[in-house]
Amino acid sequence: MIQKGGIFLLLCFFLTMHLACGKKAPPFLSKGQCLLQLTTLNGTFKDGDVELSGKLQALDGKKFNANNIHGCRIYHALYSFKNPPCEGCPIDYHHYTEVKGDLISKNIFLCKFKNIDKQGLHFFKLHLIDNLGHMGPPSPQLKLLKNEN
Repeated sequence: MIQKGGIFLLLCFFLTMHLACGKKAPPFLSKGQCLLQLTTLNGTFKDGDVELSGKLQALDGKKFNANNIHGCRIYHALYSFKNPPCEGCPIDYHHYTEVKGDLISKNIFLCKFKNIDKQGLHFFKLHLIDNLGHMGPPSPQLKLLKNEN
């Protein structure tokens, strides 16, 4: 009786392993993703704000419609000059701000991030948001130094 139960369990195990071969489907973009991303991200301090700009690229290789972009989500992190992150270490982005409105002019991304008044190392990363609310992939990381107020 025990041998029949053991053989049955062993047979179930092999059948399960055969069905779960580990093959994965080819990569694809989910339907819930914005198909635009920033390939470059630049920034300058101006009157207590940071003016962010960058170049856009369609992920599917097709021509994109800038009217489909509804806004962006800007992640910001601040580190003191005394305690900067090591080169290549991950940046801990605690806060983000969503900016809505027209951010694209002649295929160039332009946006103001307001009220940056603290000195230190400022890191930025952002995601574009389309008119359906889907976020695109992250932009390259931007590092800016602010020495004076």
